Amino acid sequence: MAFSIAFLLVASVIVLAVIQKNSAKTFFDYSSRVLVLEKKHYLEMELKEAAAQVLRLSKGTGEKEVSENTARNLAKLEVFWEGKLSNGNIQADFWFGSVEVGEMEQILDETLSEKRPVVCGHCFDFSASTLDWDKKIVPKAIEVLFDRKVSAKGFSHTPSGVEWVGENVVLGATVFFPSENFAFVVLMEEGFG
Repeated sequence: MAFSIAFLLVASVIVLAVIQKNSAKTFFDYSSRVLVLEKKHYLEMELKEAAAQVLRLSKGTGEKEVSENTARNLAKLEVFWEGKLSNGNIQADFWFGSVEVGEMEQILDETLSEKRPVVCGHCFDFSASTLDWDKKIVPKAIEVLFDRKVSAKGFSHTPSGVEWVGENVVLGATVFFPSENFAFVVLMEEGFG
């Protein structure tokens, strides 16, 4: 009988140890997820504020010049942020373009499966160029900027703006945390600025 009681006590201790280990692991998993979501939140806020400052503070005389300078400054911001994040082992791709309905899920799925940031189908890097009406080379991002905001009115800046007709324009960033296998997209839609 003493052997049975000792066996039950040992079995109980083992079961409690396993439960404690599993609950500690679960707690750690949830804590890790919360930290990733917190990083996402603050990073998204930082990126949006940085883009808003570029839109607000870019100089120029006249709307077109302001939009050109804003597009150039956004290209500099892209280089800065992509470099800064890569130093923290975070991959990011900054872009502008248009996102179709349902495309966000596709971007995230592809980013997670390819283990690198993916952009939408009709998106461009901020280093992309095009020609304005005077055949002068200008940053293509000018086509989604107008009056210091993200706007489809920017289509009027270039003849190639006609390719955007009917599209929902955005500034965006795809961010991937390789160590957590976590991705998200930051969108700054029409009217942002």
